[in-house]
Amino acid sequence: MNVQLSVCIALAYLFLIPVRVLAQESVLLRSTVRLAAGARVTIGDVAVLKGEQAALLEDVVVAGKAGVGGSEVVVDLAAVRAAVERAAAEKGSKINVGRITFGGSVCRVMGALEFEQACTPEKRAGGGGESFVDHAEAVGAGQTVRSAIADKVAATAGVSASDVRLAFDARDDNSLNESTVGRTVAITNTGGGEKLSFGVRLYENDTLVTRVAVRVGVLVRRDVAVARQIVARGDVIGAENIEVQEQWLSLAARAANPKSAMGATARSRIGVGEVVEPRDIEASVAVKKGDIVSLHCLSGGVEVRTTARALATGKEGESILFETMEWKTNVLGKISAGGHAVAIAPMGKGEAKTRPKRQMANSK
Repeated sequence: MNVQLSVCIALAYLFLIPVRVLAQESVLLRSTVRLAAGARVTIGDVAVLKGEQAALLEDVVVAGKAGVGGSEVVVDLAAVRAAVERAAAEKGSKINVGRITFGGSVCRVMGALEFEQACTPEKRAGGGGESFVDHAEAVGAGQTVRSAIADKVAATAGVSASDVRLAFDARDDNSLNESTVGRTVAITNTGGGEKLSFGVRLYENDTLVTRVAVRVGVLVRRDVAVARQIVARGDVIGAENIEVQEQWLSLAARAANPKSAMGATARSRIGVGEVVEPRDIEASVAVKKGDIVSLHCLSGGVEVRTTARALATGKEGESILFETMEWKTNVLGKISAGGHAVAIAPMGKGEAKTRPKRQMANSK
């Protein structure tokens, strides 16, 4: 009997005592950041931090100073890991390195002035010595393989020709300058990334006269959201902490749509001058549990609107349960902006129709 009682107590302990599941921590290096020239570089500046230890890690110094006088600081993953390990040793058990997943390769840290110069189209980008020219300059020499590729790049990027700048390899000049007048040119996109790769075939009548592989550096002009001040994790993003700037970015750059960023919540710390990336933000809470919203029900081209109480907290675009105020039925609805939701599931097997009848009968 004592053994059975012990077993029962042990099982109750296992199932009734809450167990804390440790969340995965992560440190993911950014590609490029801009800091005030001479400022100390911290892990929070160069990496996206997630997890409970983010607040402990963000102020850990990983490098002495940001780029000054045209120079830049390159912070690699090994340096970040070493800084975390040093901090863990200093702060004892407050930082658990074993729970942290590290990702990324290197982060280029530049002072504010140097960053603006590097992003200027007239300057050389990427450290590779390429000179970028605009689309009009690329096609200015007439109908050539170069101009055909320039048109292809604009179409591939999905932007207008004026929003593209190109960097060709001087070693390809002979092939790029070949005339396409009276000829057929076939261009195939064979690879992407910061540079696009193209296979080019030039035909004259029924003869293949040129066949060449070309790599082209590409910058695209985009509107991006840039932090005008430090945005802490959990802050709501708005005009007071970000501004919209026009920048030339590589095709591989990941920048959040400024309109999507407005009103979103920061998932991680965003440093001054950093371009807001999609991974930096998440939708803010749009409806809290207990809120009353306008519920739109669509059926056969007919719209029926009623009021409903949210049974859970959710963000714009998420689907949660609502309880209709009139019929007291549960409805699955997709949250929209401005206190609205759209029903995406039936209101309950016939309940929406039968309840009003009973209410009318009682009123008689």
